[in-house]
Amino acid sequence: MTTKPPEEPAGQPHDPYQYGFDVAQRQRIPLPEIAEEGQRRRRPPRDTWKWVLGGLAVVTGVAIGRGVAARNATALSADCHRLRVAVGEKSVVSHSSHLLHWAVTGPAGTSYVVALNARSLSVSGDVANAVPAVGAAGQASRVQKLGHGCLATGVFGVLLPPGRYDVTMFRVEDVTAIPVAHTSVTVTAS
Repeated sequence: MTTKPPEEPAGQPHDPYQYGFDVAQRQRIPLPEIAEEGQRRRRPPRDTWKWVLGGLAVVTGVAIGRGVAARNATALSADCHRLRVAVGEKSVVSHSSHLLHWAVTGPAGTSYVVALNARSLSVSGDVANAVPAVGAAGQASRVQKLGHGCLATGVFGVLLPPGRYDVTMFRVEDVTAIPVAHTSVTVTAS
């Protein structure tokens, strides 16, 4: 049912606000009654902070778990009398975000380089360049020293084409690099 707007009185100046007020007065809907103070519904307490705190706890737990797992993914134990190298993965994807975890052990103070697909190394200062054993590319870490714990770890982002490669630990004396331990890893396509 539509109501007809009120007629404007003749002879008075036209006021659009007055006309709108008159229309609104006719169509006014009564407001609901306000409840007594004791009978009002209370808004439930906000627990958003609990969800934020819970999410932060989960993220922190995952980060700590990954850090502990990456600390020594190879499970190689320290041995101050024997030079060894180990890898944490049997295979790794080439050109991906998956890293090859490695660990070396040996006498404290030993200078070393870990290389992937290297027949030999050329050393200049603390920079080592791999001379590839297979194909045209090899990878090498910087020259590093074993600390008092006799164990060191690191990672490679593998950039080699798919294939099976040696991971070699070279002992560095001045500018000479001598291979002392090796293991192998399979590089797969992404």
